Amino acid sequence: MAITEQEGENYTLKGNKGLFQREVKDIQSLNFWRAFFAEFIGTFIACFYTISYGRHNPAVEQPTDLFVLAVGTAFIIAALINTLANVSGGHINPALSIGFLAAGQITVLRFIFYVLSQCSASVAAVLVLKTLTPLEKHGDIGLILPGNDVTSVQALIVEFLITFTLLFGTFAFIDENRTDGTSPAPLFVGFIVAANILCALSRAAEDGHITRNQLESNHF
Repeated sequence: MAITEQEGENYTLKGNKGLFQREVKDIQSLNFWRAFFAEFIGTFIACFYTISYGRHNPAVEQPTDLFVLAVGTAFIIAALINTLANVSGGHINPALSIGFLAAGQITVLRFIFYVLSQCSASVAAVLVLKTLTPLEKHGDIGLILPGNDVTSVQALIVEFLITFTLLFGTFAFIDENRTDGTSPAPLFVGFIVAANILCALSRAAEDGHITRNQLESNHF
């Protein structure tokens, strides 16, 4: 049966009201704020550990082996996701939060607060790490830039591919309709993170002497 134009407008208003009520109800819940702080703690720990793995004095030390960096990152990410999964979902990455928002798994307000929490936690981790690290090991702390022979377009495509792989795998692992009895999702997400590091960072710049022009031109 066809609906009239007025009925259609009422249906739209009702739907919008329902979405608004969902947002308000979410931000008023205790779980929302528990998840907010959980994302901050998780992202802080993730950034602190993963950036620490790469700290070295370029004058006298070789950079951390890429495989060691990938494995260490996989372990800490898997542990954090497993720890935070029942509180915030263990996103600890704005890319994952965007994916969960697009899939309708989280509200818009939760997404905004998650990203604020994640970004502020990453800044805090760098500041703390910089305070605790000897001056000669500061360098461009936590900074990742394309290699000298990698164009901005190539780097952008690689970032797209590794982010797609992370989201594709994560949503496959947590699919409620799966009945094949796979191993815990956090472990496999850790594997994807390690694989992405080995794929993308193998061509990343290792030279610590980065000019301002290079930083600005690759800030995308």
